[in-house]
Amino acid sequence: MNKNFKDIVYDGPIVDYFNTNKAGIHDNLGLTIHSTLSRVDYFSNKPKEVRDKYYILNGNNSSPNKQFNRLSIGYNALGNYDFTPARCGLYSKGVLDLPGARTGLIMSEHTMGVSNVGIIVFNKINKFYNAGESKEWIIYYMNDIWLKDNLHLWAQVQVLKTEDKKLAKDGHSYEDKLNLVHYGEAGIVL
Repeated sequence: MNKNFKDIVYDGPIVDYFNTNKAGIHDNLGLTIHSTLSRVDYFSNKPKEVRDKYYILNGNNSSPNKQFNRLSIGYNALGNYDFTPARCGLYSKGVLDLPGARTGLIMSEHTMGVSNVGIIVFNKINKFYNAGESKEWIIYYMNDIWLKDNLHLWAQVQVLKTEDKKLAKDGHSYEDKLNLVHYGEAGIVL
């Protein structure tokens, strides 16, 4: 049976890295959650047309909220503790088979997708917030209960730039990405 991406991530060094750096990771994710929910507060008192302009997806399947979450949550939620390929021990076979210098030929790839991660986390915390949970409780829950089972969301794999160009950036569900369907279609082997 093939392992899914979460299994691959958890078989690597990321759990030790997370445990060693837990306080810093928690501080960064906590700040991200607090600032994200503060944006929710800010827009809650705005007229409907202002809220709609910020939250409703346009014809390109985007919105200012989605773009903000892609950056603040998908890329930067962990701060300087991001889960780089070296920290995760994740490299494509193409990278490992390269002879000599790799400069200019490789890149880090966010396997689960930064936009998807932004959507997943925003929806999770917003659901709690709309149900009346406090920012402090949500930060506690996300850091102390949820995060340890969702480290894979931020894990990055080092791939060849030529491999990355073959990856379909949209059109795959969370389950597809978890099962590395997009990697299979691009011929990327971990």
